[in-house]
Amino acid sequence: MTLTLTSSLQKNLPSLSVKSTDEEWNNVLTGFLDKNQSDISSFITTFDKNIRILENQKSRCSEVVSFLEEAGGLTIRARNLVSYSGTTDENKTQLAEWENWFKKAIAKIDDIVANSEFEGVNLLNGGSLRTGFDTKSGVLCETTGHDLSTKSLGIRTVDFSALFSIQNARIDIMNAIDIVITVRNIIIGNIVMLTISRDFSAQSLQMTRDVKTKIITFDMEAEIQALKKLHENLATSDSLAEPAQKDILDNFAQSPKLAQKLEDI
Repeated sequence: MTLTLTSSLQKNLPSLSVKSTDEEWNNVLTGFLDKNQSDISSFITTFDKNIRILENQKSRCSEVVSFLEEAGGLTIRARNLVSYSGTTDENKTQLAEWENWFKKAIAKIDDIVANSEFEGVNLLNGGSLRTGFDTKSGVLCETTGHDLSTKSLGIRTVDFSALFSIQNARIDIMNAIDIVITVRNIIIGNIVMLTISRDFSAQSLQMTRDVKTKIITFDMEAEIQALKKLHENLATSDSLAEPAQKDILDNFAQSPKLAQKLEDI
């Protein structure tokens, strides 16, 4: 009967047993850690890329908000002018100018939306970005965009010739700002999530490297000495171990491979 060591790492690597050579131990363990390092490094690369994409899309959303606020400011100025002075001939000239500026502002929004693709992703026209968190279960973070064109945002044809139509334009702009800020906040939230995951992965990668270094410099003889001493101590005191634990150590000490090593020591 082959006795398999009971450490948590050994349970994950069932091919090792007391019959395995030191070289086999090192080969299997370092191979396991090398695979982990490769997987983690791949995740970090993906996190870095997708964080960069989300940062870009967040900035583009902020540009859209700035032009919406510019257009909204024009509706307020036009509303105030008509509310206090009416639509005189002089005011009509000013209102026509502000209406033209409004049209230019929202035209810039459509231009931003149409040209916001970055590394194959454009969240401003309804695209999405997926970021996987593992290689098996399919757990992922999906950032879903929204069409932020003026038509999709519900901005109607502007008309600054009457108070009610100016008010309609102002309402359209305020609603649009709410939508764009919501999309931007979703992007910001996912940036935070991916940044935390990226930092955790970097820490895990360093821990894996540290463990591999320790395995490479692992002193098997020192570990056997420690096990021998533990076994001797347990044999003289029933209070130091449960019967099941003592049985494991007894079997372990009697295994051919370890018995020979204990004799050599």
